[in-house]
Amino acid sequence: MEGNKINGKTVTEADLLSLGYRKYYSDDLDVFYNKDICAHVGNCVRGDSKVFEVGRRPWIITGNAESVEQCITVVNSCPSGALKWCYHGQDNFIEGEMTMPNFTFEDQEDQIALINADTQQQAGEITFTEAEDTLVIVHTGVNPEFRGNGLAEQLVAKMVEKARREDKKIFPICPFAQKEFKEKPEYADVLRQDL
Repeated sequence: MEGNKINGKTVTEADLLSLGYRKYYSDDLDVFYNKDICAHVGNCVRGDSKVFEVGRRPWIITGNAESVEQCITVVNSCPSGALKWCYHGQDNFIEGEMTMPNFTFEDQEDQIALINADTQQQAGEITFTEAEDTLVIVHTGVNPEFRGNGLAEQLVAKMVEKARREDKKIFPICPFAQKEFKEKPEYADVLRQDL
């Protein structure tokens, strides 16, 4: 989701305030939040807990972000549109630098790698070991600048595809993969529970 737009139109501070958003500001970037439309998915807190921390007052501190780009990436991952941003800088920053790269997945010997198609660099991975007919997921990770965009979930989905294609089961040791299997009953056909 484009966190600086509503219905395809770039928003202003006045637009957001008139729609019930609350402003959290810093020198470079203002983040706006509307609690009435928040779906409480948690992408923000998982994406950058230094900026977004439920229970803290204020719960959003944009100045804690490692970079403006990182903060914008996390805000853009909000599926409900409850988070929006306005940048105090050059207009071309918004259009030029914040486009999400394309990613591909490479099935390697002991991992499925997430590859940034623009730079050909690895941006994440899901690693596993094999024991007979079982793929044991030991780690899932995505580089910090790309977190909060559903890429870790896609890595687990690629492992599920691999298991189905190779007629194998999956035993997740990785906490993130365990969570995905608990939340997605459609993965039950490949989950091994007897270990």
